[in-house]
Amino acid sequence: MKIIADENIPQLDEYFAATGVIIKKPGRDIVAADVVDADILLVRSVTQVNAALLQGSQVKFVGSATTGQDHLDTAWLAQHHIAWATAAGCNTRAVVEYIACTLAALQNAGFLTQPNLRAAVIGVGRIGARVAALLKMLGYTVLLCDPFKLNTVPFEKITACDLVTTHVPLVMTGEHPTFHLIDDAFLNRQNKNCVFINTSRGAIIADETIKQADASFCWCLDVYENEPNLNREIIAKAFLSTPHIAGYTVEAKIRGTIMLYEAAVAHGIITAQKMPRESVSNNLLEIKKEIDWQPLLLHTFDPRIISAELKKKPAQFDHLRKHFQRASILLLD
Repeated sequence: MKIIADENIPQLDEYFAATGVIIKKPGRDIVAADVVDADILLVRSVTQVNAALLQGSQVKFVGSATTGQDHLDTAWLAQHHIAWATAAGCNTRAVVEYIACTLAALQNAGFLTQPNLRAAVIGVGRIGARVAALLKMLGYTVLLCDPFKLNTVPFEKITACDLVTTHVPLVMTGEHPTFHLIDDAFLNRQNKNCVFINTSRGAIIADETIKQADASFCWCLDVYENEPNLNREIIAKAFLSTPHIAGYTVEAKIRGTIMLYEAAVAHGIITAQKMPRESVSNNLLEIKKEIDWQPLLLHTFDPRIISAELKKKPAQFDHLRKHFQRASILLLD
């Protein structure tokens, strides 16, 4: 059996070597010629998996070590009887940690220090629900917005917020598209100095919207509309610009590999083997409103450091992302 895999997926040999030959490549460089005689394709979000890539191949299973699936043409895969899976949920803890560290950096810089803070969480799935719980514990009044959840606020009713954080997939069409969801009208309904954190998909906010936004808004961006070709004006304008690493902890990436292995076994593509135990960080902290948690988090991961690197060298987006390493730091319920 032949496996083509993104070289940035960890522990491929530990989980898939017994299955067959693994050929690793940069995800952006995987092309049709690579997969024509492959049985399994393992990717991340940088690889577009569609007819152009897989037409005429013998691929039986596509696994993406990511939470999102907008880079997969799932309808085409289903039509051609190609099993597929993502690692949805593998990075929940990691993204919540990133949000917490971002809040710590913001407060250290004088943002979000006023009383009676009001936040909107757009998208209340696995990650959004955890982020909302974190914000409530920190004393925020939290508005939940998700058209697929009961008792949440309609998007157009989100007003007067001090913080907006987005946790939605990129959806181009249908009843609830998220492409360019955050627009000028939405920004104009928020408080002056509102902080926007985007860890979902860059294209939910147009580059031009960010460029033309009032200078009082504070942008914390981990994703961008045209990755890896970043708009330097936006990078410079943002308080934080990190290279799509919100979900990148060692544990999250390994968990993604495990989930793809388990999915391939469940689909009958490969035979189950005795696997190594999943590792968990021993360096976990618990955030409580009553303690001075910000310095503790920033000591373990300060997003301003990698942001400064990306601001200096935006063209190094892929390099910085590839070599970024951090362990889990929070104890979540």
